[in-house]
Amino acid sequence: MADKVPDRLSWAAEVVAPGPADRILEIGCGHGVLLSLLADRLTSGTITALDRSDKMVAAATKRNAPHIASGKAVIRQAELSAADFKGRLFDKIVAVRVNVFWMDPARELAAVRRLLEPSGLFYLFFDPPSPTQAEPIAAKLTANLESNGFRVLRKAFTVIGAGKGVCVVAEPS
Repeated sequence: MADKVPDRLSWAAEVVAPGPADRILEIGCGHGVLLSLLADRLTSGTITALDRSDKMVAAATKRNAPHIASGKAVIRQAELSAADFKGRLFDKIVAVRVNVFWMDPARELAAVRRLLEPSGLFYLFFDPPSPTQAEPIAAKLTANLESNGFRVLRKAFTVIGAGKGVCVVAEPS
């Protein structure tokens, strides 16, 4: 689409850097912008996107019609903890601005662990309204991940407009 891609999503796509055969799950896909950026990099890989909102699923479906038609993308209306993937596992799981992960994420993180390949990676992105909130949010995400069966591999930060973007990358421990 011709509209401008938000800097936070361009940065997220660069950090995730999918390989051509990756199997990716995006949690909370919204309008499907990051989904488009990631699907553009896949050849034999696939991306499955979830959102709880019918409106967001409709918008993401419209935006990604070519990727859906090619078999690279599937978009589902579902909550993560209730979604059934019939034993399918993912190489990378991505969530941008999904607040449950820095609040009370035990149920959702259990679902992520269940859906992630043993060597897979989980990417959590946030862009807090104030740059001073970036480090505390990264610390909270790290604590939540480590207390729910993950090992944090790295934290990344970037300038996004007047704010600061946060990414925490983890693997199952």
